[in-house]
Amino acid sequence: MDYLSLIKSSISDELDGFIALFEKSLSHTDGLLQSALDHIKQRTGKRMRPMLILL
Repeated sequence: MDYLSLIKSSISDELDGFIALFEKSLSHTDGLLQSALDHIKQRTGKRMRPMLILL
């Protein structure tokens, strides 16, 4: 198991809650804006700061 997986395992419930809220907050009815938001959601680096805060 790598270090990142080990860290994630200790905060997995909280991190899952954050990811659900993050994805819910990045949604819009406008197609063009939603396309841009989908691009942002695909970047998993946006989850590093929340992981550090949850620790």
